[in-house]
Formats: sequence, structure tokens, C-alpha cells
Amino acid sequence: MAADLMLIGKFKYESAENVDEYLCGLGVGLVLRKVQSVARPVIEISFSQETNEWTVVSESVFKTKQIVFAPMQKFKDRTFDSRKCKTVAEIADNGKRMTWEQICAEGPDVKTIITVTETGLNLVMQSGQYSCQQTYSRQV
Repeated sequence: MAADLMLIGKFKYESAENVDEYLCGLGVGLVLRKVQSVARPVIEISFSQETNEWTVVSESVFKTKQIVFAPMQKFKDRTFDSRKCKTVAEIADNGKRMTWEQICAEGPDVKTIITVTETGLNLVMQSGQYSCQQTYSRQV
């Protein structure tokens, strides 16, 4: 698979580290943190050459979120806990890394970094001193 296409695909949740601590640090309530702790999302990433836009869909039994963006163009978005934000995303490392920064009207800003690995994806979310990581395997 060409390097610039490595982000494209469907990825199944495998494991996570520090999610509850991260969400607690963001001020997310107990119920939403517990829902997130049992969610096992599938992430699907695609690219349209016609529009030069990327689409990222995260789907679980609890929630589906889709973002569509052109790299380096700000767009309206919402954080995991539904706070309004402006987001800017970029593709880096020859298509092996996707980063988006959510600048929030209220509460802390969030940075998400998705990096391609040999077997799937690592997803890291950061906000201030808090961070968590999720690991996904590539589905065939």
C-alpha cells in the first residue's frame, strides 16, 4: 500500500490506556466516562480525490461521529463531550499521520493524533496535562 494511502481503511478498537483519567481531566461526567469505557468504536477513514476531502467516521453502539475536512481548513465541530469548537486538521509524514486540533469556545482545547502502525492505528488524545491512547487493528 502506498504511504499516502496508509490512513485509508477500517480499523477495529483493540485497547486503551488512561481514558478515564483523561476524560475526568476534561471535566467529563461519570455517566459519559462509563459509556466511553465500554464503547468499542470502529474507525473508517477515506479520501475523495474529487473534493480533496478526508472523511473520518467513528462508530460504536452508543454514538456515531463523522468529520469531513480539507487539510488545513477550519471547520465547525464538536468535541466528544459535545462542546462547540473550531477544528483544523492536517495530514503529515507522507500520509502516515493525521492530526486535528479542536479550539473550544468553552473548556479545554483538544488535540487528536492518529498514526499508522504496522498492524493498524494508534490514536492519542491530548488536552493540557492529560492524554490517553487507543489502539486499533486494521480490518481486511
